[in-house]
Formats: sequence, C-alpha cells, structure tokens
Amino acid sequence: MAKIFTFNGVQAINFVDLKEKEIYKVLEFRNHPEICKWMYNSSILSLQAHLDFLESLKTTPSTCYWVFKKDEEFLGVGSLKRINIAHKNAYLGIYKNPEKKGVGDEILQFLEYIAFDSFGLHSLVLEVIASNKKAIACYERNKFVHTGTLKEYIFMNKKYQDVLIYGKINAK
Repeated sequence: MAKIFTFNGVQAINFVDLKEKEIYKVLEFRNHPEICKWMYNSSILSLQAHLDFLESLKTTPSTCYWVFKKDEEFLGVGSLKRINIAHKNAYLGIYKNPEKKGVGDEILQFLEYIAFDSFGLHSLVLEVIASNKKAIACYERNKFVHTGTLKEYIFMNKKYQDVLIYGKINAK
C-alpha cells in the first residue's frame, strides 16, 4: 500500500511516516475537547500511549491511519480499519482539525478515493454516536446510508448512548 496519497491538492501521510511535528499535531487534535468527546475512549491520551499506538501500526496491515494536509495546513485525520481484502470492505474513521470549518467532506471524499480507487474495496462501514449531529450530516451529505443502530452501546456522560451504523457501496 502507498504511504502517501495525493488527491485534489490534499496530501495523506501515513501515520507510520509522520515527522515529529505531525506526531504532536495529531495528538493535539485527538485530545482536543471537541474531538475527544466523540471518541469511544474519551479520556486524554498520553504521549507515550500515542507513540505506542503509532508503533503498533507498523505491524497491523489491516489498519491504516493518515493525517491530511493541504498547503502544509493540517485538515484532520482519517483511517481505514479492519480492512478485509477478501471481502473488499473496511471500517472508516475520521476526525478533523477542530479549528477548521468545512473540511470533513474533503477528508471523507479522500478516504473514499483511497478505499475504493486505490485499495479496490467494495464497501465501507462507520459508526457514529447518535448525538453527533454534525458528523451524521457530513456522512449523509456524502451519500452514506444509515444501516442500523447499536442501542445503548456506549456509556458516556453518565448515560448509555446509541451508536448509528452507516455504510456506502462503491458505485463504480
């Protein structure tokens, strides 16, 4: 798999190839309150835990994470996990630079390009906490379809939260 992709003027850099500045920027995004609150593990991630995670990606071929940059500006992070080449599917994940507006669509479309055009996948699946209305709107704008609900799946903010499942089939 290619480590760096370029699409519509945006560059996707694989986490295993991040430079020191990029490593710290990704951790900063991940720990930002506006991002952290939507994570299944909403606790602050330590630098060591982050570095350990990055190291683990070197031996996990079914998981790829990228940082997305345009003109050296950080747009956000995206991932394909549980990549199954035999069944041609994967789970998609995304979080954007909390200081940037309107880049979620751009990152999502780039991930679709990587998944469908570069990896040759047939379908993508994602999970989103039901109260994350901004993310849901982004997925629906990009033609992801609600395919199911995991009732009271996550315990957050002292209550159980539903998680919605969305999917998309490669139209090509």
